[in-house]
Formats: sequence, structure tokens, C-alpha cells
Amino acid sequence: MSRDAAKKLAELQQQRGRSRRDFFEYQYQAARGSLSEMLRFTDIQQKEMLDLGCGYGGASVYFAMNGLRVTAVDNQLYEDEFLKDALNFAKKKETLVKICLADAHKLPFKKASFDIVRLDSVLEHLKKPEVAISECRRVLRPAGLLFINFPLFYSPYGGHTTDYIKIPWFHLLPVGWVRRK
Repeated sequence: MSRDAAKKLAELQQQRGRSRRDFFEYQYQAARGSLSEMLRFTDIQQKEMLDLGCGYGGASVYFAMNGLRVTAVDNQLYEDEFLKDALNFAKKKETLVKICLADAHKLPFKKASFDIVRLDSVLEHLKKPEVAISECRRVLRPAGLLFINFPLFYSPYGGHTTDYIKIPWFHLLPVGWVRRK
């Protein structure tokens, strides 16, 4: 990644909490690194990809714009506005991404539906990650690839709080000790 691209990504990371659009743009730009890693293992053109835990779909759109046929799934798409925003972001980038609500523990897809399954910062949020991984294996085609990336929750900054709180291990404090103002 070039110095300018790294600087832009760092700026987007700092701004991603301001709006849905900012978070989409952050995901979109961050997907470049994920795509380069995927390309080390497979040709992606016209392959079916499940982007599980897609959030606002920024990475999903980036992958679709680069040759993958993407189905983006999140169980957080509980608001109609959230789903509409994700679809609108894809439309503005003039690309097609299928977006749906689903539970990672029980995916609504047939066996061997995808060439690639991607979970980025998802496993640490699941009650039964082993069940989700089993589901990913079920929907992968033979010789399909599963790409998993997650922060170590029990690391000093593992609680996804570093955008707001720069205190190591903060995420492990008892909930009663922490108050939001």
C-alpha cells in the first residue's frame, strides 16, 4: 500500500464513526488489502463470494467492482434504513451486490453455494463461532476458500474501542464500572 493510500485509510478509520457513509467509505478503502491477500490464493473473476458480517457493505461493493459476484450478509441489518443505505451505497458505485439479513449460525444458502466465504471482524461477536465456521464450510464449494480475520479479544485493544478509548484492556472492565455520558 502506498504512503498516500495508507494515510487516506488512517483518516477514514478516524472518521468512520461519524456517519454510515463514512463507515461505508472506510470499509470500501480497507477492502483493498483484503483483496490483495485473496489474490495470493485464487483468481477471483466471476467467483461467488459470501461476505458474512458485511456491515454497511463497503468491502462487499469493492469486491464486486473487482470481479466477484457478492452476497453480503449481516445480522445487524435489522433496520430498513440500514439495508436501504447499504443498497444505495452499492447503487452509487454502480455495482450489484446481493444484500440480505441472516444469522451466521444458520445460513439460508444451499450446500456448496460459494467459492469464497469471508469473515472480517465477525467471530469475536458470535455466541458460537464454531457453529458459524461449520456453516461456512457447509456453504463452501469443494476447494472453496474461507478467509477469516479477527482481533484477539483478550489483547490490550481487542474490544473495538480504540476509536474512542485509548486505554489498554478497557473492554474487559466490568460493565458496572463503565458509564456512558
